[in-house]
This record gives sequence, structure tokens and C-alpha cells, in this order.
Amino acid sequence: MLLIIFLFAGIANSIYLTYHHLRTNILHPATRSFCVISETIDCDRVATSVGSKLLGIPVATLGMFAHFFLLFYILSECVLKLGIQNELYCSIYVILLIMVLFCAYEAFVSFVILKAVCIMCTVLYVTVALMLVSCKQALAMSHGEIFGVLYDLFFPSLSWSILRNGLTAMITAVVLSGIIAFAFDYGFRAHFRKKLGKQQN
Repeated sequence: MLLIIFLFAGIANSIYLTYHHLRTNILHPATRSFCVISETIDCDRVATSVGSKLLGIPVATLGMFAHFFLLFYILSECVLKLGIQNELYCSIYVILLIMVLFCAYEAFVSFVILKAVCIMCTVLYVTVALMLVSCKQALAMSHGEIFGVLYDLFFPSLSWSILRNGLTAMITAVVLSGIIAFAFDYGFRAHFRKKLGKQQN
């Protein structure tokens, strides 16, 4: 339950961060966000930095995709009754580990390289960390047991039925989260470009 609560908080935050990133990059410097407080606490400077994009895609949009993916990954197992709850939550734990590492990288870029703090980004870092802790507590397993469950999917013999159900849940989650995340991204872009056009006219 805690994992789901933190997940919804992360979704809301990542939607806002996508909105903020596109607003700042399209309308900057005409508009400023609420958290431009000082030279150090400056969300806009973080949003317009090189570290705010990965392969040309806003990191905020990728974060939104990741959070929606986790939500649909969990829901697909529940709705489709795939019977892979243990394996699913073990894989979610690994995904969250990767997300925490990426958040640590983004925090390093922000705090150390840019010497700037984005309040909402920091909230998201904490939320992802809390999701990881909640997932670990829900599993009530050691790290060795978690990775052992995932190892048993492939060795010594491949668990085809579990793997098939897992791929079904994963593909469903990727498609749905991709559609929603990039629809938000496209909608925000269109909105701010239209607004920019009006300002220029």
C-alpha cells in the first residue's frame, strides 16, 4: 500500500516536472517558476541545464514514463491474473534500484556540478527512495533471495510460463505508459508553443 501511495505521488510530481521543464525551456526567460528563490535554489536553472535531457528527451518525461510503467506493470498482473506477483515485485525492486541510481546521478549533477537545488526534483528523489524501501519491506526478503527469484526464472531451466506472463505484463505496461507519458509531453509542448506564439505576436 505504501508503495502504491508513493508511486502516485511520484506520478503527480513527474507530470509537474515535465510541465515545468517544457514551460521553462520554451518560455524562458519570460516566465519563472515558484521555486526560483535564490542563486542556489533555482529549479529553472536545473531545468535548462544539459543534465535535464537524455538523448534529447527531457529526463522529467522519462521519469513520468518510468512511474507510469511501474503502475501499469502492477495493474496488468492484477487485472490479467498472471500469477507472477512474487517475480513481478522482485523485478520491480530491481527497476527501483536502477531508478535510485539514476536519481543519485541527477542529484550529483544538480548539487555538485550546477550547484543548484530543484525542490520538486529533490522531492522526487526522496519519493523514489521511499518506493524502494517500501518494495523491500513488502517483499520481506533479503537481497540474495530477491535476486535468487529472478535467477531461477532463467537458470537452471527457463520458466517459460512465468517468463511469458512477465513479458505480457511488461509489454502492456510499456505501451500504455509510453502512450500516456509522451501524450503529456506532446500536449505540454503544443500548449507552450502556442502561448509563445501569442506572446511574440
